[in-house]
Amino acid sequence: TRDVLAYGALRAFSEAGLQVGRDLGVVGHDDFWPSAVVWPPLTTIRQPVQRIGSIAADILIDNIEGTATPAGKVLFQPDLEVRESTAALVFPREK
Repeated sequence: TRDVLAYGALRAFSEAGLQVGRDLGVVGHDDFWPSAVVWPPLTTIRQPVQRIGSIAADILIDNIEGTATPAGKVLFQPDLEVRESTAALVFPREK
């Protein structure tokens, strides 16, 4: 998943002496389960994979059965899960 790529960025920035979430932000994509437990916990974009799979299966079945409607676009709303890898940048503390 693309969150896994962000884990490498978290490590590289830490090794460079930067504090992720304070000096810069890192955002992943896919909300892979370890994202909540790496340090700092990774802000990530979550896709509605169950809904995507269900609609894709419905479209496939309609095509197999010959009842498919003309092709169109299906848009899905992702969720942003804000965690500590961007929290200080998104919600800055008062100085």
